[in-house]
Amino acid sequence: MENIYKAIGERVRDLRKQKGWGQEKLGEYLGVEKGTISKYETGETRLSIEAIITLAKLFEVSTNFLLTGEENTPAKDYQETAFDTEGPYTVNEHGPEPGSLTYDGQLLLETVLAVEKLFDEEDLDPTPEDRAKIIESIYEMSLYRKHLMSTKEIRKILRLVG
Repeated sequence: MENIYKAIGERVRDLRKQKGWGQEKLGEYLGVEKGTISKYETGETRLSIEAIITLAKLFEVSTNFLLTGEENTPAKDYQETAFDTEGPYTVNEHGPEPGSLTYDGQLLLETVLAVEKLFDEEDLDPTPEDRAKIIESIYEMSLYRKHLMSTKEIRKILRLVG
């Protein structure tokens, strides 16, 4: 199974090389040593949310691209529209209507990092398919709520499915 942190690190390395930068130069931008950049790129050390956001700006890519390798991946059938934090959005018996919620890259980033951290803490190693389904479900619940679920809530879901 491919380690998500290794995949993120490989994208960082590729983007750094596309810019013609060495690890030392990228380290200067992030305020870390060359060795730390090497550990990011191999997946040995996890990037913080702040570092991922900074890297996305430096490389002029989305945080979604850094995390998934894909641009603008919508959550299921939801269309990408301006996120209306005041509502209203349409809800039927199956949940929000497609197009009434918005893909939120920052929330997806926070969800992936929170769930991956809990996978490690709970010593869980789901298959890639199960991992994606769990992250997608938690993301959609968080998107519906307009904020990331609490660690306690995510942990409870992981125990139910684990």
